[in-house]
Amino acid sequence: MIRRMAIDAGNPIPRFPAGFLWGVSTSAHQIEGAADEREPSVWDRFEAEPGRIKDGSTAAVACDHYHRHREDVTLLADLGVDAYRFSISWPRVNSPAASTSTTASSTTCARRAYGRSRPCSTGISR
Repeated sequence: MIRRMAIDAGNPIPRFPAGFLWGVSTSAHQIEGAADEREPSVWDRFEAEPGRIKDGSTAAVACDHYHRHREDVTLLADLGVDAYRFSISWPRVNSPAASTSTTASSTTCARRAYGRSRPCSTGISR
């Protein structure tokens, strides 16, 4: 069922329905960083080709979410974000080092950091 947003006669700005979750999402290549701790991805190979990226920059470090995920999730919770969808680069998950790295911690950041039993995508709580 599709719910329409309510509009007050005196206020033209729509109200979101009760229970609406404000969320954010990220892309692994844009924020993950720690490229030296995983196998190269297709994006790593792409940006390594001369002329592909105008200024030659890479996402090797990015925002370093891989190492700072606990801080980042705390910031999201402090901002009042209700849901966080994140991605992890496939080479990090599908690599020989995956079983000994902190990938398990990254994949369950909100759940483990805040003692949650639900998947991270259902919301952020402390």
